[in-house]
Amino acid sequence: MNTLSVEARMNPASATAIARSLSIESASKGYDKSSVDVSVEKDVLRLTVCAEDLHTLRASASTYLRWLKMAKDLVSNEDT
Repeated sequence: MNTLSVEARMNPASATAIARSLSIESASKGYDKSSVDVSVEKDVLRLTVCAEDLHTLRASASTYLRWLKMAKDLVSNEDT
């Protein structure tokens, strides 16, 4: 099994909101070759992607990183 962990620092309220939105996708059972765990500890949002092969790991990681960036941009736009 291949694993990639990514940590993003942000204010705790944003981290919690983004983690809740990403957890909806990670909880879906539509993916057999990969899984993603989303967690928050204080001001750190952590994504842990596990996949059978590197191609699937890259695809899953890219998807979640795009969603993370989009959500972070939306949250930061609301702060301004």
